[in-house]
Amino acid sequence: MKRNIALVRRLLPTAKRALVLFDTDVTSQVVRKETFGDLASQDVSGIQVDLKLTASWEEWQHEVSTARDKYDLIFIGLYQALHDKEGRSVNTRDEVARWTSEHSPVPTFGFWDWAVGADKTAGGLVLYGYDQGKTAGDIALRILGGTQPSAIYPVTADRGRFYFSRKQLQRWGLKLPGDLSTGALLTE
Repeated sequence: MKRNIALVRRLLPTAKRALVLFDTDVTSQVVRKETFGDLASQDVSGIQVDLKLTASWEEWQHEVSTARDKYDLIFIGLYQALHDKEGRSVNTRDEVARWTSEHSPVPTFGFWDWAVGADKTAGGLVLYGYDQGKTAGDIALRILGGTQPSAIYPVTADRGRFYFSRKQLQRWGLKLPGDLSTGALLTE
């Protein structure tokens, strides 16, 4: 995630502040602890990054809608556990990504492939759910084959891939540097 933030610095060299939004689910809390050292704010490649875990859909919407006053860009993280004021789960991850893209006053970026698209985020250095699922399946097969779980070392996610939305890059007037565009996957 920090590498993704550092990458975006190359697309928006004048960016000084970024917001990273997550829901409050257990996975989001683990990310905050493991990736961000339980800090709510820190410097990443010269960008002051605020990490906010939002408890509700309305809180998420407020953070996005008021971002212009505080941030130059937004990274959207996990949001599958967002609930509205009636306690209902927000419909789908696509609904959150689409709403965020449509209402954000600043460019949005993602950490996973499913958050990138013409009506979602501009992209970034993203992880692919397929790759993560395959790795988890490989570990499960080892355990089913008799390997004790305690004998399996933690597996970190791959380094990600450059994946961008042409429409979102165009919308925000962003140009990929030559070395990034050469190996990047582009959608639409």
